[in-house]
Amino acid sequence: MGTDIHSLWEKTLNIVKTELTEVGFNTWIKSLKPIKLTQDAFYLLAPTEFSKTY
Repeated sequence: MGTDIHSLWEKTLNIVKTELTEVGFNTWIKSLKPIKLTQDAFYLLAPTEFSKTY
């Protein structure tokens, strides 16, 4: 695919950060980790089952 998943995730974080409060971003988004990128999906690893469900 040629796209570095981590640099794409950093760009995504920068966009999402502008749409959420700092608390919301730090609580729900910042701890997610990119694990797989396909042509039409970004797969993320959540640190807990609760955050995954939420």
